[in-house]
Order: sequence, then structure tokens, then C-alpha cells
Amino acid sequence: MPLLLVTVDGPGRPPSFFPLERLPATLGRSARSAVVLDAPGLWDEHLRLAALPDGTIEAAVKPPAVATLDGAPLGSAALRPGHELRCGGLTLRITLGPAQPRSAPFSGRLLWLVLAAVTALQAVLLARLLLHA
Repeated sequence: MPLLLVTVDGPGRPPSFFPLERLPATLGRSARSAVVLDAPGLWDEHLRLAALPDGTIEAAVKPPAVATLDGAPLGSAALRPGHELRCGGLTLRITLGPAQPRSAPFSGRLLWLVLAAVTALQAVLLARLLLHA
């Protein structure tokens, strides 16, 4: 499941959803960031999110930016669903998004093509056999 960042800025304000489909990703004001946000106190490249070899997602602050994770100062830490990141004037909740269906790989498509061809050939051979009988 892809990681999903959800803004939680206060009552009466609808949340915004930011799916992260590729890592590493940067969060900030810059147009180069994977997640572009505009909030007071947010740097151009505020935070970097990366997948570690064990599958854990790590958030790391890009100095001189400042952020907190569940109220504690953040340097770098593993993210878990339910954690809240505070970056400048913005609060983001970490959650998991819905699974995205994947298209069949080439070998899967090729298998179905071969099965269809074999079925068609069997139908032709059976029709010929019945016509000559």
C-alpha cells in the first residue's frame, strides 16, 4: 500500500491527501518537491522521505528546517501509520492509501495470449475433424 500524507489543520477545514507512490520524495514549497505545499514556516525542501532496505519509511528534516513527530523534535525517524508530522504551520498525518491495482506484467499477458492461441487452434482442429467424419 502506498504511503499517504493527510493534512490535519484544524476543525472546519477539509483535509488534503498526498499519495507518495515513489520514494525518495521531498516535501516542501519548491516545485521540484514530490509533495508541494504552501504553509507558513515551510522551507523549499523541508523534509525528505525515503524507503530503507527493511521496508521502513524514514522522514529526515533537511536543515535548517525544523519539524516534529508526534510533538517531539525530528531529526530523522521511522514513520508509522497514525504518526503526526508538524512542518512549519502544517500538520500531516501518516496513513496508508488504498492498494493500487497493478497491470499484468508482460509475461502474464504473453501467457494469456498463448492460451488464447492454443484454444483457437484446438477449435479449428476440432471443426476440421468433425467435417471429415
